[in-house]
Amino acid sequence: MYEVKVLSSKDFDALPKSITRGSDVSDSFGFADPSTGKAYVRYTAINDLDKYLINHEFEELVSHSSLHEDENGVRHKKGFMKVFMPIVGAVLGALAGGPIGGSLGSTLGGGAGTAGGLAGGLAGSVAGAGIGGTVGGINSFK
Repeated sequence: MYEVKVLSSKDFDALPKSITRGSDVSDSFGFADPSTGKAYVRYTAINDLDKYLINHEFEELVSHSSLHEDENGVRHKKGFMKVFMPIVGAVLGALAGGPIGGSLGSTLGGGAGTAGGLAGGLAGSVAGAGIGGTVGGINSFK
C-alpha cells in the first residue's frame, strides 16, 4: 500500500528526521521514500501544480529506480524550489497585470513572454501526467 500526504509548508518543514531519514528536503516540493511506501508533498495552493506533484511523488514510489534518489534512499530534487519559485512569481505577476503585477512578473521571470513559455511547458507536463501518467485523474491515494 502507498500513501501520499499533502502538508502545509510549516508541517512539511517540521517533519522529523525519522521520516526524512536525515535527508535535507527543506528546498523540495515533495519527496518519496520507497522503503516505507510513503511520500510527502508541500501544498502550493496551485491546483494543477499540486496534482502534478502528487502524481510525481506517487510515480517515485512505484519506480524501481530514480535519478532523484539521494544517499539515504529518499527521492527528491535538491534545490528545486529555489529555481521554480521565481517562475511561479513571474507567472502570477504576469497574470495579475497592472503596475505591481507586471513589474513583479518582469523582475522575477524576465517578463511575461518567458513566464508564459515556462508556464506552458508546466501545463503540458501537468496535462501529460493526467492523460498518460501512472494514476491519470486520481488525486488522492491511501
